[in-house]
Amino acid sequence: MSISGEHVFRDNTKLTGDITAMLDRPAIAAGARAIALILYRGQDADLALGRIRSVLNKYSGASLLRNDLFVARLIAEDGLALRKMLLPILDDLTRSNMPKTWRL
Repeated sequence: MSISGEHVFRDNTKLTGDITAMLDRPAIAAGARAIALILYRGQDADLALGRIRSVLNKYSGASLLRNDLFVARLIAEDGLALRKMLLPILDDLTRSNMPKTWRL
């Protein structure tokens, strides 16, 4: 990702070969099967980062890349667990509720 010609983020994650075995490794995904990446750019990125960190599980993480940009990688045991973690974050970042079709 570039902003005004400045390279600010590149995700080099590659899953090849025996992906199940790779995801089972504790240092990679500890058996999780659902992963999401969020890049957020806004003047409130530093404040938003603090709010979303409170929603993340112990396998997920988030970092401020610049004053106006953060990245978060969400790792969950399955799609439902990922959705439960992701929806409050998206609601917060968009300052609205996601469509009902996203909710269970």
